[in-house]
Amino acid sequence: MRGLAARKHRNLMLIAPPAQQNYAAHMVKGFVEECAALGLNAEILKNANSDSGADRIEAEMAERFANHPAPDALVVGSTTAAMASVTGAERAGFQIGVDFDVVAKEAISFLKRFRKEIIVSHEDVNHAGEFLAHAVIAAIERRAPEQGQFIETPTEANLA
Repeated sequence: MRGLAARKHRNLMLIAPPAQQNYAAHMVKGFVEECAALGLNAEILKNANSDSGADRIEAEMAERFANHPAPDALVVGSTTAAMASVTGAERAGFQIGVDFDVVAKEAISFLKRFRKEIIVSHEDVNHAGEFLAHAVIAAIERRAPEQGQFIETPTEANLA
């Protein structure tokens, strides 16, 4: 969020994961709290989430960007949602990298092939999978609980 604030963005929108997924609450809380700390306007897309499907997200974003003030930056929880968001905003006449920016996480390098302007944070699912396998073994062997926990720190998106 700090990188977006440094780029003079003030109206941020989060396309969050589905509410029933644990990390959705953490993502929403972190987004809202960091926006408040930086003096930014925080909006959560209400009628769709990052798993809603490309057609629905695209339609929701086209409608949202048609109503002013439009978001000037999007934080998106999935690759498909990022692509659909960009397409919806473009459908409403907005240009990525000019009128708005998008920050999205991805596990497989793809988004830069879609639009080079997307700001990408890499999610290392291989590391997470390895850790989960070791945590299961630690639980079976009844090792200390802290051996079954870790927090993945995403690589910082390059906002330059």
